[in-house]
Amino acid sequence: DVKFPEEYQNEQLKGKDAQFKLISEMMHNVYNQMAILTLLDEIGTDKAMLEKIFSTIRLPDIRFNETQVGELSLVMSMGKGQNSVSVSRNFDFVANEPEDKTVILDMDDPFDRRKSVEYMGWIWDVEYEQLCRDNIRQVPITGPRCYDHKARLLLAGFPEEKILCVMDEMEAMEHVLLEGVEKIYLIFDCTTLDLANRMKAKLLGIMEGKK
Repeated sequence: DVKFPEEYQNEQLKGKDAQFKLISEMMHNVYNQMAILTLLDEIGTDKAMLEKIFSTIRLPDIRFNETQVGELSLVMSMGKGQNSVSVSRNFDFVANEPEDKTVILDMDDPFDRRKSVEYMGWIWDVEYEQLCRDNIRQVPITGPRCYDHKARLLLAGFPEEKILCVMDEMEAMEHVLLEGVEKIYLIFDCTTLDLANRMKAKLLGIMEGKK
């Protein structure tokens, strides 16, 4: 497990120590940031300019955003369905966050939603085992392939009583566990942003009603 409690990473630029604000604590984003820093340093970009640039960069809201409602927080995190590495990195980040949480999975792409013919072998390469943590109180799974995801989660050793399967995404929001958790994570496919935003809006309405 890697943590950056002060949200800074130290990097040496041509023998000089420098500090740069982390754009994201997700490990793949840390690697991306370090690769960019290394490249810009190699081509001679001024250290002060690099510090200024990286002090203002943040992830786009469509990729990652957090909304606070009372003492409960809703986090939207974009993944890439049919990409086991992307989804696994999302699972790794969410699983290692310390709070008690609910993790909603909405990863079926638009083509699967119309005809349900997409190849599902990719889910067997996803690290569902990351979700086998005591502080993950519930995993609601939505979409036409929710039972495929459930089977994979069960084989990872996740308790069945903590899994909720509802194909209809909006209906699923009515059954999301809100009590006894501090955060709710919604991991969605990059091609279903509009649907994910509608799910978010409905869930925020329910959260507001329970304040």
